[in-house]
Amino acid sequence: MRATNGWWSSTWYAVGVAVLLAGIGAWACPPKLTIKDVRPECPQDSIHIVVENPETKGSYYVINQLTLAGDHAKVPEFNDCQRFVLAGSDSFGPLVAIWAAEHLDLLVDSLYSIQTRNPGSKIAIAAAEIHNYDATYRPLEIEHDFSCLYLWVDASALKAQPSTALPNWEARIVPVGVNEPDCAKPVDFAKLPSGGLEVRLDAVPRMSDADIPPVARWDWDSVRSQHYIGIKCGANWCEIGARDFTPLPTHQISRQWDPIPAGTTASALVKPIMPLEEIRVQSVKGWYDEQRLAVVGSNGRPALSPVLGRVYPHPSLQRINDVTVYDKQWIPSALVDVEANYMGKLHLTMGYNAVYLCRGAACPVPAGTATCGPDDQDRKDPWWAMIVSSSGTSYHCVMRREHYMNDIPASARWRWSESDEKIWVRCTTGCCTVS
Repeated sequence: MRATNGWWSSTWYAVGVAVLLAGIGAWACPPKLTIKDVRPECPQDSIHIVVENPETKGSYYVINQLTLAGDHAKVPEFNDCQRFVLAGSDSFGPLVAIWAAEHLDLLVDSLYSIQTRNPGSKIAIAAAEIHNYDATYRPLEIEHDFSCLYLWVDASALKAQPSTALPNWEARIVPVGVNEPDCAKPVDFAKLPSGGLEVRLDAVPRMSDADIPPVARWDWDSVRSQHYIGIKCGANWCEIGARDFTPLPTHQISRQWDPIPAGTTASALVKPIMPLEEIRVQSVKGWYDEQRLAVVGSNGRPALSPVLGRVYPHPSLQRINDVTVYDKQWIPSALVDVEANYMGKLHLTMGYNAVYLCRGAACPVPAGTATCGPDDQDRKDPWWAMIVSSSGTSYHCVMRREHYMNDIPASARWRWSESDEKIWVRCTTGCCTVS
């Protein structure tokens, strides 16, 4: 899938920005603009990446589709984005997005097919594409603009091995500048620079290929204060970081999950919670998301808080594909575990915070408890969230985007914000943002 795009001169770029920001206020004389001025949160439910033409200074290239990620690029559950923490400080550095390949779930099969046709070769395909909006992130050698994450394994040997044997995966990150379609091209892995990446498998007992979601995530090495990558690699979860990195351990949930309410149109499909489903949402890192959360600093810019937060999807969420299940009632959808109070917009208190979703104007939301703007909620199809914690109950606006996909993984992740974090969670064939 090729991006629909074109080079803009700085003059036309300024006009385009003015149109995009017209709802904020008219400019009598627009200031000199940079790429950051129209940068949306990344990746969200749309793609709008502005890159500068390396051959003509002052002109910009707009990318609104991603070749490798395809339609999955606009579905947040498959992807991740956050501003990286700089080692040795509580300061934020570059904003970096990662998109999983659209057919990541077929990676091993694809490698096997290539290796069968080309015996003795070491041809690799990209598992994800990365966009760095800012300066190079040295621990992973992620340059400005686009890079491709290549994974390689001896797929022939892997298919011949017993299920208990762990495959030997290798990874490389290759910068491609503004040429993001290059990530869709196979490469000779043997000719790539060796780099300094290490791949570790987070093997979870009893998990099958279907239990590992085809997603990519940023993760955090708390020992060396560096970010690393988590991504599906066949029937395993691969963690990719600088040499000798220390992956974060998984955390077991000590709170019992609420069942889907009896009497819903799909209650027979989602009750009871299957033991394997409950294990995987807390033992396979691709289902949940963990990071230190951001706040607004004294200078008005994002600052790193001491609060570590984890957001877990409800184990039964993958089996809810009927949107009417949410009509007029609260459906348990996620648990948020924070190690200290993180009030902000979500009013999260230390410990577990249960997130429920409801659809429609008839949802039991007390009057005056949530004021929703056009960016927080679709007035024609209103959705709501209720967050229950040890300190009480709060109500929130929810924006749902329909993606018309039944195979959206029922994962949950933090949504990066320059002020305070929000939550993405699957809601049938769409995605819900809790604000």
